[in-house]
Amino acid sequence: MACLAVACPPYTGALLYALHVEETQTVVRTWAPLNNTDIDIDTTSPWNYALVASAEHPPVFHRLGSPGALPFGIRYPSVLTAAGRLVPGWAATHSAPKEPPASPLDCGAAAGQCGPVVNLTLVPYGATNIRLSALPWTPA
Repeated sequence: MACLAVACPPYTGALLYALHVEETQTVVRTWAPLNNTDIDIDTTSPWNYALVASAEHPPVFHRLGSPGALPFGIRYPSVLTAAGRLVPGWAATHSAPKEPPASPLDCGAAAGQCGPVVNLTLVPYGATNIRLSALPWTPA
């Protein structure tokens, strides 16, 4: 399979990147006597983006520093910034997840209307609790 700049999963070497989404944590239950806690992790951030694969919007690698003692902690040693477009028609719920739309996504089609081009931050996959790395792509 041939890959455009961001048409395949966002890799840097052996490291896979995922879309950064803000997370909310809700305690479901705390188990005594060890004080173990079950949590529910969710997000209210938009997540349904298509990556823009074009020479005008190349992904950019940013090294933020050393990962430190916890290489997959919340502090990211590197990120990718890439152009993306919101895909409002791609939605999911807890009970009915929906697969990503087929790529290349036609943002001009009636069923595939997309938002304007925005900058997205992609972070190391292993440093996330909510992971979305299978993103569709659209030409500019």
